[in-house]
Amino acid sequence: MKPSIFLSILLLTCISTFVCIWYYRTSSSEAYVLVDLTDKKVQQVDAAAILDTVLQDNRMYGSVEMHTGSITDLDYNSGESLVLPAVFPLLLTNTDRQEEVTHFSETFHKSLANLYAKGGGRPQSSIYMPLVRYANMLAQSKASHKHLFVYSDLLENIDTFSIYRTQDSFDIIRTPDAILNRLESQAVPSDLTGVSIYFLYIPKDRKDEQRHLQMAALLQKIFKKCHATVFIGTNLSNN
Repeated sequence: MKPSIFLSILLLTCISTFVCIWYYRTSSSEAYVLVDLTDKKVQQVDAAAILDTVLQDNRMYGSVEMHTGSITDLDYNSGESLVLPAVFPLLLTNTDRQEEVTHFSETFHKSLANLYAKGGGRPQSSIYMPLVRYANMLAQSKASHKHLFVYSDLLENIDTFSIYRTQDSFDIIRTPDAILNRLESQAVPSDLTGVSIYFLYIPKDRKDEQRHLQMAALLQKIFKKCHATVFIGTNLSNN
C-alpha cells in the first residue's frame, strides 16, 4: 500500500474516532417532567413530544436521564428516574441502539401511567417552591441539555399567596412586582444558564386561561432573571 493511501486511511480513521468520542462525551440530556396532581382534571403529558425533544438532543448515542413526578410539596421525592446510558457509536449498531431507545420510551410511558394513578384534586397547590427546587437541581446537572417540563395551571394556592384570594388576584394585575417579591422572599433560583423551562397547560375556559397566563408571566420573569430559557404554551409544538 502506498504511504499516501495509508496516511489518508489513518487520517480518516482518526477523524471518525474523534467525532464518535465527541458525540459520546458531549451529547447528554437530563429532564424533569412534572405534573400538577392538585388539579381536579390532571393535565395529560404529551409523552411523544417530550421524547422527541429530549432524544433529539443526544444524537442517538448520548445519555438521557428522565425524572417524572408531581410538582407539589406533598409529593416531593416521589416519582421515578429513568436512564438511557451513553454508548460508544462504534460498538453498537443503529438497530441495537434503536431497540434500547424504544425500550426507554416504553418505560417512560409506564412511569407517567404510574404518576396519573396517584390521582389529584388536593385542596392546595404549592407551585413556586417545588419549581425552584427542581430548576436548581437541573442547574447542578453536568448534562449538556437540561429541560424542565411543567404540566400545571400554575395557580399558586398557599397561605402566603393565593390566586383564588380576592386581594391577591387584584394585586397580581395591579402590582405584579409586589407578588414577585413575595415569592422571591421564599427562595430565589440559582444561576439557570442552560436550563429550558416549559410551562404547558390547556385552559378549561377564558377565566382559567387568564389566571394561568398571569402566573406564567410572573414565573417567567423570575426564572429569566436567572438566565433560564422559558416557554409558555399549550403544547411543545407551540415552542
